[in-house]
Amino acid sequence: MASYNAQTHLLLGKYLDKFDVTEKTTVEMNDQSRAQNKKKKDDHDASSSEE
Repeated sequence: MASYNAQTHLLLGKYLDKFDVTEKTTVEMNDQSRAQNKKKKDDHDASSSEE
């Protein structure tokens, strides 16, 4: 979303005084996030099947 906002400002010639800072990620961070999400899903599935 921030990219559309920035492009619109550039198109209209209204430059930003303040920039929207977005979180930067690395491949390692993405892998860790996927592993955490998979663990949460597996834990949820295991608790659901016990009922």
